Amino acid sequence: MKQKTALDILKTGRNVFLTGAAGTGKTYLLNQYIKWLRENNIPLAITASTGIAATHLGGQTIHSWSGIGIKDYLSEWDLDAMSQKQALVKRVNSPKVLIIDEISMLKAGTLDMINELLKFLRQSEEPFGGMQVILSGDFFQLPPVLRSTELEGMDTESVFAFSSSAWQEAGFKTLYLKEQYRQQDELIDILNAIRERELDSALFQKLKDRVGARPTGAPPVRLHTHNANVDLANESELQKISGELFESPMILKGNKARAENMARNVLAPEQLRLKVGARVMFVKNDPAQKYVNGSLGDVIDFSFGAPVVRLDSGEIIETEKAEWSIENENGKVLASVEQYPLRLAWAITVHKSQGMSMDAASMDLSKSFVPGQGYVALSRVRKLSGLFIEGLNDIATQVSDLVFEQDQSFQAESEQIEKIFENYSENKRREMQDEFIKENAVRNEREEKLASHLESLQLLNSFNSLQDIAKKRELKATTIIGHFEKAQEEGLSFDISELKEIKRIKINKIFDSFERLGFEKLSPVYEDLKSTINYDELRLARILYKFGKEN
Repeated sequence: MKQKTALDILKTGRNVFLTGAAGTGKTYLLNQYIKWLRENNIPLAITASTGIAATHLGGQTIHSWSGIGIKDYLSEWDLDAMSQKQALVKRVNSPKVLIIDEISMLKAGTLDMINELLKFLRQSEEPFGGMQVILSGDFFQLPPVLRSTELEGMDTESVFAFSSSAWQEAGFKTLYLKEQYRQQDELIDILNAIRERELDSALFQKLKDRVGARPTGAPPVRLHTHNANVDLANESELQKISGELFESPMILKGNKARAENMARNVLAPEQLRLKVGARVMFVKNDPAQKYVNGSLGDVIDFSFGAPVVRLDSGEIIETEKAEWSIENENGKVLASVEQYPLRLAWAITVHKSQGMSMDAASMDLSKSFVPGQGYVALSRVRKLSGLFIEGLNDIATQVSDLVFEQDQSFQAESEQIEKIFENYSENKRREMQDEFIKENAVRNEREEKLASHLESLQLLNSFNSLQDIAKKRELKATTIIGHFEKAQEEGLSFDISELKEIKRIKINKIFDSFERLGFEKLSPVYEDLKSTINYDELRLARILYKFGKEN
């Protein structure tokens, strides 16, 4: 399916699963849809299964947005407690559209939880509480991460989001993008062959030819499948730098067990070790939006004991410590950890690279341990010449049996939907999109004020009394005066000289005071007239006076 067709279908308000091979522009298309929604004043929530993926769209994790955090299930007590959190209830009730990116890494049970929670908090039995839901991702890429306790006696492939009850209930329509935008040469053929299980000896040889290749310029980012290899590589590079070592231990507060568990799970290291020249990655979003989770840069200095980082964008950041915390249902902090939001980044895991697009990358795929890992790593690079492979095993070019079969179904479904949609006339498509806008657009505050003050202005033609206009609009007279003032600020021409309220005040005396004392501030005029006139009458007189000055 072409991007334009997919975008037109999204605009009709259907629940959609947007997919396609790496590099087919899924994120670009989502950004186009987000822009369209905002242009039409349709409120939305932008989320993703991981923090780094969320930064690509300027959103947050679905776990954070929904308030489910690290929960594996929602009890009746949980639902009741969450319904008492006014900020959460407001947050999930405001959007008309929910986007969840990188859906391949979201567990089926989590998607079911989100569906259940939104129904409860939005007080609707419709799927996901009646929102349009857009799921985006590619199931050939990384699967959900399972804890050891979850692996016991579980069919791991059944955890994919498409196996959830919520997926079936919401009736997601698959839009399968086909056009390639990232890979620019024969690497496309290799990646497509891996997806279709048609990697022949000739294509595999082209991949093997990149084993042992060496870059001629600056060393590329190294991708590894295991955290241990990443740690070894980063420590090795750090040792090559001469200079003073900077160390910062993580600070744990509150409940000891909770804090220790959090320390093991946040991306910041428990013992941060840096030197000037170290390659680093930020691991938390900055409230001031100077950097995001995933921003890369180099340490260039230490100022008063804090790392100074030059981002790849050129911006220089004086890093401050960040806090990660666990709160109870009343917002009380139970435990927290504090650390500079940085980690060494000469090497990163394949897991953290998902969603990135690189000119070059070095990778060791000899220890690939799950289908799809190799595909994710290989598809990060734009050209075959940018691949520098240190090792390659058979699993690196394998994909999941279930995912392969499901993908064939997704492709067939997408083709069917495309044929149906192409039979619609342009007028029919526009009608569906206009209906979606009509049902979901929310006029912003600026537009509401604009419409309101113009409506008051129009009533000047029908009424010669401020009180009558106020009564007609069911507003206070002082509010109507404010509408007139706003219209005057916008340069609109109108006449209030025939209003009864204007005719009964001593207009010449007020004008004389304006001439002597000015008209921008009314309190000196009010004092000058010794309280013989009220502020609303002064405001009306000022509107008339300003028109006289301008004309």
